Amino acid sequence: MTNYDKTSPKTEVASDSIVEENLFTRRTDVKMFLNGALAVARGAYEAGVGLVTTYPGSPITETFEALDCPENPDHPHCHLSINEHIAFHQAMGFSLTGGRSMVTMKHVGFNVAADPAHYIGYTGVRGGMVVLVGTDPGATCSTGEYDFRFYALHTHLPLLEPSNGQEILEMTKSAFRWSEEDQTPYIIAIPSGACYGVEDIIPGAVEAPRREGRFLNSPDYTNVGRRAVINHTKLLEKVRKIDEKTFDRGLVKFYGTGKKAAIFTSGYHLGRVIEALEILGIKDDVRIACFLQTYPLPIAKLEGFLAEIDQILFIEDLGGFLETSASRALLSFSRKFYISGKDFFPPTGELSILKVIQGLDSFFGISWNFPSNPIELPEREGTFCPGCMYRPFFYALTEFLSPDDVLGGDIGCSSLPPHFSSWLTCMNSGTAISSGVTLALNGQAKVVSLIGDSTLLHSGLQTIIECASQDSDQICFVLNNHWTAMTGHQVNPSTPSTAMGNPRPHLEIESLLESCGVKRIWKADPTHLTAFKKFLKKIFQEKGFRVVIIDRECNLQVKRRKAKKGWTPTFQIEPERCHECGLCYEKFCCPAIIKTENDHFQIDSSLCSNCGVCSELCPNGAVVGVQIFNSSSKDQL
Repeated sequence: MTNYDKTSPKTEVASDSIVEENLFTRRTDVKMFLNGALAVARGAYEAGVGLVTTYPGSPITETFEALDCPENPDHPHCHLSINEHIAFHQAMGFSLTGGRSMVTMKHVGFNVAADPAHYIGYTGVRGGMVVLVGTDPGATCSTGEYDFRFYALHTHLPLLEPSNGQEILEMTKSAFRWSEEDQTPYIIAIPSGACYGVEDIIPGAVEAPRREGRFLNSPDYTNVGRRAVINHTKLLEKVRKIDEKTFDRGLVKFYGTGKKAAIFTSGYHLGRVIEALEILGIKDDVRIACFLQTYPLPIAKLEGFLAEIDQILFIEDLGGFLETSASRALLSFSRKFYISGKDFFPPTGELSILKVIQGLDSFFGISWNFPSNPIELPEREGTFCPGCMYRPFFYALTEFLSPDDVLGGDIGCSSLPPHFSSWLTCMNSGTAISSGVTLALNGQAKVVSLIGDSTLLHSGLQTIIECASQDSDQICFVLNNHWTAMTGHQVNPSTPSTAMGNPRPHLEIESLLESCGVKRIWKADPTHLTAFKKFLKKIFQEKGFRVVIIDRECNLQVKRRKAKKGWTPTFQIEPERCHECGLCYEKFCCPAIIKTENDHFQIDSSLCSNCGVCSELCPNGAVVGVQIFNSSSKDQL
């Protein structure tokens, strides 16, 4: 086995050592329990990162939030950008001055940042720059899964995939140094399972933050015509030199000396591969090469490792990036290899330990005794929180839409069950796709689109301008809860400054829409259910592009600020008035309304947010307001 990064040896700490909970500790004689996202944060802090930018997205949101700690004097500048394209450029600019920067995003966010990512290899960087990408096999927190790693092939940016929590920390720290040495950004890819999985990790020494620098003009920063070709040539030579350093940096791990097959894997798959081999009892029959750097891939230097081997099995998730990249490189060998991979391991979903066992069993023809009824965890759907404005909004909207009408869905809280949108793809898909649908339908059906406040600022304004200019025949509902709520309530320019110390947000969405050319704009609050239904009836009778701002702050944030010790208003169901029609429970679906053991309905006062919508929709007047005593108080924002 080749140890990872010989320049940063792992410090051994006794098992009974002190557990440190402060991410910014300077001690190195302790151990910490960190998930993968926090291990990146610790590694970046130790490397002296000066700027961290992001557009939030699970599973990697926590990295930015951990570093955004003004209480710590050495914390980096942390900036929430309105999209990944801007965040990438900001980090790039900081590194061009010689500072160390990191930009974080999820795999689908890299699509938005792809344009600058394809140019930064040409320009290079001066200060170390790390691009952290959280991938999501199984789409546990995303609208799709794909093998993000193929971006490395055409951006020519080095790609690292650490295999455990300790490596995440140390590789992040080293990536800044390698980035400066090679004058190119390094990408670190971490899957959702690693982002959320907790391990014991030993921290290292902390470098001083590199926040300030000096910009030096260079012709390499201009990419057009002949200069672009020159820079492209330089980039490919840079990649070749990085490839030569892979083994010296310890970025390939070797296990075993078996002769039946060579297994190629990467990053976090390593642990599952070793465990599966032990379960099947064939660990001594194979040899493993685990690549911690998967671009560039140093296959040409593995001739000794592949001696006496003609079977190569690739074990990885999703699209088969390793198999595709390595197969081409293996053509340079003067031998024949039998290559397998995606014919035994599925290209979709998370590569679980059971899937690895099944693939190995099939490849080697073992006929292992699989459990007859393997445990499958049921999918847990999300839902709107108690008091969320989206619940009465959709409840009312259903009365005005038939199965033949169109509801363009978009990313965000509005996509949670019981959503019923006609599609749900990428950010800004709601209004943008609807604009094309209206051109085909020509008024034969109602077309409604959705977009959240954060998505509007992320990538929706161009669509709004387009729809306003062509007077697209649709109602666009801007669902403005004033926070980037879906990913953990990050602030954005429309965040109510009630939480920030000012009476007004930085940006008024209504004024912004007017400047984009929208002629008809309304504001509405769906928690006033009866009035909102009357408003919808009126608005559906009009034609052309209409924008309705559904304006109400996220109730979770309001509740956190207002929760105090004392008497609190809430609601309860009067049993003698309730006809058990199920309207509040089965159609409105508020989580605060529950069923008792006797199949009666009641309101859980600990969940009720006092929005009062259920009392307005109840046809029998069974929901009434009461006062309860709250004996505990919560920290206010």
